[in-house]
Amino acid sequence: MVNTQSCIKAPCSGTKPCQKQPKQKPKKKPQSCPQQCTQQTTALLNQQKAKLNKNLKRLKKRIKRRIKDREKQLRKRLKKRLKKRERKLRKEINRRIAKLLRNQENASCAYALYEMFGNRTVQIQTVTGNTIIGTIKAPLSPELVQVSTATGIVAVPCSSISSISIIS
Repeated sequence: MVNTQSCIKAPCSGTKPCQKQPKQKPKKKPQSCPQQCTQQTTALLNQQKAKLNKNLKRLKKRIKRRIKDREKQLRKRLKKRLKKRERKLRKEINRRIAKLLRNQENASCAYALYEMFGNRTVQIQTVTGNTIIGTIKAPLSPELVQVSTATGIVAVPCSSISSISIIS
């Protein structure tokens, strides 16, 4: 007696007698689609492909336009910043130039006053409202005017002089 159960459970080996396995039917090859079906499918695929390409082109254009707009916006913003900075720098330069000119005027002020009014009696009006009457002598420094008055010698800074008038 042949134990058929063991043959079914375990794969057949050459030692055990087994029942013959039933032959498997060969798989059928899929039949090809009819010509009309293939053409319709191809047309549909081509249509979908064309639609995708069109959408892709549209998307690329949109992205390019957005990038261009963004670049334009950034360029504009940068231009504004540069103009603002340029104005600020120009102001600062003008301020420094004015300060330098004032310093130069103040520096050469005493010498200029000595050249114009040297050894003459003048009346000097100061910013604070004081009036000094005396003779302008050689300057002590570029910004200090030396005035010889009846009471003694007074040093007056150029920045505090508001007006000078000749008495004699």
